[in-house]
Amino acid sequence: MKTRLLSLLIVILPFMANAQWSNYTENYDTWANWQGSSPAAFGPQSYINGGAPENDVFSSNSARVMFNAGCQSAPYHLRLNQSIVPVNFRYETKATINSFQFYMNRQLLAEDPTIIMRYSTNSGDSWTEIETLNASWFNGNTYKLYSYTFPAPVYPEFGKSLIIELNKTYGTYINIDDFTCSYTPACIWAGNDDNGWQKESNWSGGIPWEYSNVTIPAGVANFPTISEASECFNLYILSGASMINTSPLTIHGQAYVYRNISGTGEYHFISTPVVNPNLDDIFPAGQFDNIWLRRYDEPTGNWVNMYIPSTMNPGSGYSFFMNEASTTVTFAGALNSNNITPVLSYAGNTGDADWDNWNLLGNPYTSALDWDLGSWNKTGLNGSVYVWDGASGNYVSWNGSAGSLTNGLIPAQQGFFVKVENEAAPSITIPLDARAHSVDGFLKNQANPSLELMVQNSVNSYSDKTYIEINPEASNDFDTRCDAYKLDGNTDAPGLYTGASGKNLSINAINQINNNLTIPLYLKPGVDAGFTITARGIEQFAGNTNIMLQDLLTGITKDLRSENSYSFQASPGDDAHRFNLVFGTLGIDDGSQLNAGIYSNRKNIFIQVENNFTGQVSVTNVTGQTVIKSDLTDGGLQTIVTDLPSGIYLVTVADQNSRTTRKVFIQ
Repeated sequence: MKTRLLSLLIVILPFMANAQWSNYTENYDTWANWQGSSPAAFGPQSYINGGAPENDVFSSNSARVMFNAGCQSAPYHLRLNQSIVPVNFRYETKATINSFQFYMNRQLLAEDPTIIMRYSTNSGDSWTEIETLNASWFNGNTYKLYSYTFPAPVYPEFGKSLIIELNKTYGTYINIDDFTCSYTPACIWAGNDDNGWQKESNWSGGIPWEYSNVTIPAGVANFPTISEASECFNLYILSGASMINTSPLTIHGQAYVYRNISGTGEYHFISTPVVNPNLDDIFPAGQFDNIWLRRYDEPTGNWVNMYIPSTMNPGSGYSFFMNEASTTVTFAGALNSNNITPVLSYAGNTGDADWDNWNLLGNPYTSALDWDLGSWNKTGLNGSVYVWDGASGNYVSWNGSAGSLTNGLIPAQQGFFVKVENEAAPSITIPLDARAHSVDGFLKNQANPSLELMVQNSVNSYSDKTYIEINPEASNDFDTRCDAYKLDGNTDAPGLYTGASGKNLSINAINQINNNLTIPLYLKPGVDAGFTITARGIEQFAGNTNIMLQDLLTGITKDLRSENSYSFQASPGDDAHRFNLVFGTLGIDDGSQLNAGIYSNRKNIFIQVENNFTGQVSVTNVTGQTVIKSDLTDGGLQTIVTDLPSGIYLVTVADQNSRTTRKVFIQ
């Protein structure tokens, strides 16, 4: 990384026209700032001082520092070598430059120099020639001022440096002194105080103006909201950043919005924040053959590949898949600045009502969208929104008051599903006034009690959540405005859901809790593993309401108020209706019946008992022979690994006061 360098001397130059340009002069007169093995001998040299505008550096591939003699301003100047060609003198910066000047002379009149003045906006990857200087330009061997004003200010490409270079291809020594440029620094959003675009303390580089290149990075405390007319030259919104403009932002150059994506073989949903970008401009050219972009075809329920040339439409969502470790998607163009009204499809002919009428839309803006904020039009739609979450391997949903899509915020450049329920002229409008910064740190007021159940496994990092919400506007049947469908996730991810009216639900809104209300709870394990279900939100329910999880396979009943998690084993072949969620009092034998869960999986026997349990377990075969007998001294889930032949066995768990026996099958 280049270090800030060069002493700063402010001067007034005749070629300065705009008051928002600043002047920077370097006379190279601080010996300690010269960097090189021996500044007094010919070799690579650079000059470093923290006073330069944009982490700038002066350098040469072969030069030496001269003392006093021959200086335009004493005590030091730079002399370019005559023994090496080409030899260069460079000024490298991140700023936008309007003009520059410096003094130079030729040391020996007998050897006429040839000098190419040129610049690069991409760290030297390519060059633009300004002009060629030869002996006729020089004034003998006295210093002469070289001055140049660009036809239009020049600036570095994103992530690159601007280089202004003197490139000597022939001739005598060249002496250089007193470089000056007219510049405006890059403006980088810091968000130190609040969201105010026009507040100087929120910026590094000052409030942007016509020629400012603006960068909005991720990870700041506050993202910008533009509430009065503003302008800039180029705008760079980095991956994970956010920007909202409620007043016009005039971009004299172009907007660039970036999204970093990682994960070989993983799916993502994306959308465009700019108007109709071309696919061949969005993805790195070297990765074209390893990236697949697909649109969802609602009538057939199929994913359709997209090919170059084609464009992405604002308000549409797309599935993204790659055989690359990572990539950066670049959206360049005019930002979407209007309400977006995508055309909805409801011609599904899959023969499965749960698959038809789904539309993959996309967030068309440079900030998150709040599903509950602003002037959304959702005519004829299911009341929930569905977003793919690759980390959990499942869709997350939100119905306006509950769900796993945090606060109902749809991230920037994110695709999302909606479902048409009423085919009588359904429509949707994605409004500008639904934009929100996702780091504002608020949690929505919870109007209705909501119980969250999350399942995780011991094999991979995938998880799933399902919700039971008490909503006085709902019934205990399926309600299109309040209930959210359960969409299938990855095959090796767990799926946890309830049901109503024959539909699988990720959010189940019910009118009220009646005593002994039982809600079937379904599990799709995805893998053979240990699982844990964890309950959250129990404190929102009346304290006299018992909430119990009943394991229909093991017979264990867990009081979630006493302990909010339950661990168990499950396999993909298990009955999906593994649990019941019971509100109220569940009858449990108390007398001599021990409350223990007993079940098997292949060669293993699993026993779930209360914490601090002390007792014994015995296993007998169908002839009454005891084949296993051991002590149980710990509570929780116990595993007995066996090498028993396949068959039916009776497992008895007992303590001093009670016992229970269950039949298991060893495979």
